[in-house]
Parts: sequence; C-alpha cells; structure tokens
Amino acid sequence: MNTTEYTSSPPTADDDRAASDDICITTAPATDIPSQLTKAQSSAPTLEEVLTQTSTTDTLISSIAGTVEDFAGKDEAFRKELRKRLFQLVLKKYAWWSARLVHECNVHNYDLEREITELQQAEVERDRLHAKLSELFAMVNRAVELSRQF
Repeated sequence: MNTTEYTSSPPTADDDRAASDDICITTAPATDIPSQLTKAQSSAPTLEEVLTQTSTTDTLISSIAGTVEDFAGKDEAFRKELRKRLFQLVLKKYAWWSARLVHECNVHNYDLEREITELQQAEVERDRLHAKLSELFAMVNRAVELSRQF
C-alpha cells in the first residue's frame, strides 16, 4: 500500500508561478510504514512524563485518601450489617432454644400423663380382677361350708 505525502514550499519572489503550482506530490514506498509506526510509538510520552503532566503529589494523596475513605465506609457498613445479622441469629437461636424447652416439656408432660393413665387403667383392671378373685374365693368358701354341712 502506498502512502502519499503532500508538501508545499513557501513562495519565493523569483517564482512567477502561482502558489497552487508549488505543491509537490511525492509517493512514499510501502516499506516506510513500520518506520512511521515506530516514530509514532517513540513519540508516546514516557511514564515519568505522564506522571509529571497529569498528577501532582497532592492529587495522588487525595485520590488515595478518597479510596481509603470509600473502603472505610464500606467496611463500616459491612460491620454494621454483620452486627445486625449476628444479633438476629442470637435471637433466633434463643427463640428456638426456648421453644425447644417448651416442646420438650409438653412432650414429657404428655408422656407422664399417658403413663399415669395407663397406671390408673391397670389399677382399675387389678381392682376388677381382685373383685372376681374375691368372688371366686367366696364361692369356694361357701361350697366348703355346704360340703361340711352334709
């Protein structure tokens, strides 16, 4: 690919030609493109030049301080949220523990009431069997007395 350069020479008093005739068109060979890129890259400012041109010590310090303050604000917000969540967790754990105690007491009371009811039923059954046994002994005693009479 060929690049074209336009150059103009300043008009001189000796020259009778018009200014438009002074423009020369020269064509550069394609091999000059990498050298032009190298010149463009070498014309880029160095890091030191950029630092001296764009920022001073005060602006660097203020930008660093601003960043630190932003992080401190975010850190404080994080700590506040963490404290809030920990407090909620403690309350939930206490509520669960209290509910667990109440539940265990209710289950234990239910189990005790069931055992008491079973004991009462066993006592009623024992009394009923005792009454039948007493009736049987009474019948045996009467039979013995009747057999003695004969």
